[in-house]
Formats: sequence, structure tokens, C-alpha cells
Amino acid sequence: MGRWYRAAAAGFLVNSFYEMENTNADEINNLAAEQDDDALPPAYTVGPLVRRSSGSDENGGAAAATCLEWLDHQPAGSVVYVSFGSGGSLSVEQMAELAAGLEISGHRFLWVVRAPSLKGPYSMAMKSHDDGQDKQQDPLVWLPNGFIERTSSRGLVVAVWAPQVCMLSRPATAASVSHCGWNLAQESMAAGVLIAGELQVAAAQAWAPDGSSRRKLEDLVGEWKATVLGKVKH
Repeated sequence: MGRWYRAAAAGFLVNSFYEMENTNADEINNLAAEQDDDALPPAYTVGPLVRRSSGSDENGGAAAATCLEWLDHQPAGSVVYVSFGSGGSLSVEQMAELAAGLEISGHRFLWVVRAPSLKGPYSMAMKSHDDGQDKQQDPLVWLPNGFIERTSSRGLVVAVWAPQVCMLSRPATAASVSHCGWNLAQESMAAGVLIAGELQVAAAQAWAPDGSSRRKLEDLVGEWKATVLGKVKH
């Protein structure tokens, strides 16, 4: 696939921005400038492209209302948002360890819980129980006994879904813990909950009128237009 990209691709659109990955961007583009058969296509860093919060997020039913109302009653910069995404399932053991860590930490948290991965020897034991189907349908039953009650004064646990973009932008949200999925990473950067807001400023500047990502995209659009016009003329 890598060889095919080198031969067929005219470039790569990357959902990132120069100020975040300038070393990588320079390395790729220096290789792209080499005049040989092994040269790489250029990389166009045009991010961060983040899905903005919408009315559907704000009005996403009881779950959204509960999350946002709870956050709005917490002190500014006090809550850790925990979510491992639809593709970041924890094992049963990891889920128990995460719960223990949150409880011992003493910090405020909002945890979006999904059912753990049941791969491995424990999955066969789970299937032997009558309540196996219920456990797969309700991820909260996998939490340690009494965890929700013991942490209710400073934590909120919700099942499966929460209005993530809205929650990250709330003043109470200070940091996020995740499986490092790129969507959440960029949403966190744009909301200023990574590195004390430094990346938030850089991300905003990248899409300013003279920002690096805006210039890259405008350059690319110019190349596309020139290519199309050239074909039309011929």
C-alpha cells in the first residue's frame, strides 16, 4: 500500500496542523521535494477539522441534559472527562482498575462507560452466567459494587453516549483521559483541555485568515483549479 501511495497519490490531506506536527510535516515535504523515484507525495496539513457542537448535541435527550447540567454546577477547571470511544473498549480488569483509580484520586470526573471487551478466557466464564445478556446490554453493571454510590458527590457516570464536544467546551472540564483517538484528541485541543490551552491557541491560529492550515488548503485548491483549467483548455 505504501508503494501504491508513492506511485498514485498526488498528495495527502492530513487532519492536523503545522504548529502541532511541524517536524513530521517538514520531514515529509522535504522528502516530497526530492527528484527521484522514491520521493513521497506532499502532505497538506489542513486541520484541526473538528465537528462543532450542534443543536442535536445540546438537545440530545435526558443523557445530554444530565451531563451538561451536572458540569455547569462544578467549579471551573475541576472535572476530568473520561471516555475510551466506541473503538477503545477496556478489558474487564482495566475497567476495574480505572474505577479504582478514579475513586482513589479524589478528583471530580465524568466517565462515559461502555461495556468491556470480553475477549480472552473471562468471556467464556461470563457466557456461562444467566445474567450475561444483561451485562452486555448495561455497561454500568460491570463497575465495582458501590462505586457509583461512593463517588456520587464528585463524579458522574453515564452509559454509552454523551454530548462530547459540548462537554469538552464547558468551563468545568479541565482534562480528558482517552484511548488517544484522533477525533477526541483534536476536540480536546480545540476546547483547550490539553497542555493548559497552548494547543487551543495554536489550533485557532492555524485556521485564522493567514493561518498555516488555511494557506495549505488554499494552495491545494489553487492547484486543483489549475489542473482542471489546464485539462479544459486542452
